[in-house]
Amino acid sequence: MKDELKNGIILGIFVIIIIVVVYLATAIFMTGEIGGKKTKDNKTTTTVPLTNQYNNRIISSKIFNRSEESYMVVIFSDKKASNELKDSVKNYNGSVKLYVINIDEAINKSIKADVDNLYAQDSSGLKVKENALLTIKDGVITNAVTGGANIISELK
Repeated sequence: MKDELKNGIILGIFVIIIIVVVYLATAIFMTGEIGGKKTKDNKTTTTVPLTNQYNNRIISSKIFNRSEESYMVVIFSDKKASNELKDSVKNYNGSVKLYVINIDEAINKSIKADVDNLYAQDSSGLKVKENALLTIKDGVITNAVTGGANIISELK
């Protein structure tokens, strides 16, 4: 009986040691509960992806490849644009189709420049300093407006 009791105690201690080792391994390596980096505040932030904010988004290389005969393209930085401009773009309901290009996205960075070139013949020559609204008819830019207030008034 003493051997059975001794073996039972040893087995119990061994099982407890295994459980402690598994807990510590999980706490250290998987959850970071032990030894993980401490944050000063436990705030969680949620961001809305840019893909869900605007309808009719296109990339800058496709600006002249639209199926409509006449359409408009607004080019702006979503990070720097005023709330009024963003609202005007989101709520646009005119008869001419409106496309949106966000120059904050890496794929559209090629059209951002220090000087505007708004009457380019192709997308590689198009350059925008900040904000622009282009009216395109038959693959040619017929009108270009810059400045947030001017774009807002054009979209109304």
